[in-house]
Amino acid sequence: QLIAEEGEAGLAQAVDLEFVSRSGWVEFTAYDAAGIPVATERVLGTSPARRRVVLRSATTDIAWLSVQSPNALTVIAKLCCEFTDLLGAGGLGDDCRDFRLETPRSVPNPLESDGLKFQSWLRSDSAPIPDPNTRIEEVDGHVGYHVQYRTEIELMRPCAAVAIDFLQRSGLVEFEAFDADGVTVDRRTFLGVTGAPQSVHLGRAGASIRRVVVIAPNDLTTLLRVCCEGSSAVAGTGTECANYRVGPGAKPNPWTAGNTVITRRLPSGLLAPSVEFITHNGEQGIAFGGGETDILLPAAVRAVQLKVAMEGDRLEIQALDAGFRIVDSQILTGPGPRLDSVTLRGSGIVRVRVESPGAKGVVAELCQP
Repeated sequence: QLIAEEGEAGLAQAVDLEFVSRSGWVEFTAYDAAGIPVATERVLGTSPARRRVVLRSATTDIAWLSVQSPNALTVIAKLCCEFTDLLGAGGLGDDCRDFRLETPRSVPNPLESDGLKFQSWLRSDSAPIPDPNTRIEEVDGHVGYHVQYRTEIELMRPCAAVAIDFLQRSGLVEFEAFDADGVTVDRRTFLGVTGAPQSVHLGRAGASIRRVVVIAPNDLTTLLRVCCEGSSAVAGTGTECANYRVGPGAKPNPWTAGNTVITRRLPSGLLAPSVEFITHNGEQGIAFGGGETDILLPAAVRAVQLKVAMEGDRLEIQALDAGFRIVDSQILTGPGPRLDSVTLRGSGIVRVRVESPGAKGVVAELCQP
């Protein structure tokens, strides 16, 4: 049973779970207070790694959650509830990068996604030297972003607070948060070796954070999860989000959602019969898969950020100006499944185009920071 804390309420609610299952299948069902199912997700296959599922209801609160696993071989590792209005920009609109669910691998330097930009440097007594070996690593069963010496985290949107889960075996790690003028907002230092994940929460009443610097001098610190909290609550950010997590269903084509207009075209170029809203890999939103999906903005902007769930060979997302000129684009590759955040920047962006010849999935959210 899910119970909101005092003061928490909303027109919609989401439940975010991480789990490990070796049972072959596990089914999650969310119910409202009357016992009526409002969302369900069945996950097939076995895996020793953590997996994630998100259940959402756009029309009623979720009061109960049922987990069915036939062979007593499923473990729920984490469960988070969002008591918030899903049609607004807060709550699930916060920018997070959760490395714990990712595959260990080499990554670019800088690494940018989910509204966060990670850039790392080696120790140097002279000019800064970029780390040539930035990577997502596994340490003692925990997966995260490796801090060789100094890592800076740039935040696309001002944050009321920044929460970081980390693992450190260096004996010393320092976190310092700065505002847009480079003035220190908060600083925390951790000493000693625990061998277990720790958390730090950076912030100060009335201040907003635009950058966090992590210094770990002994090359033994891993960032597990980084979240920009309360970005929509920071005065003066001007952030507007269109949230497409409105529940499954078919809408007329074109369709107005929030302050955006969505048009879906088939591979032939003809208008699709409808704009479909579906659930894909635990995320809800505008369906794509073959053809094009255009999202027209209410006015020209300099940046857009999309949250997508996809799988397949290739997905291209383009930002276009009023003359249909491409001012920025980004390609996501499969096979997936993957949840990702895409940020496009340029002058006079009035339209976003999603081309998906070899991929399928959903656009869950579009923000105009």
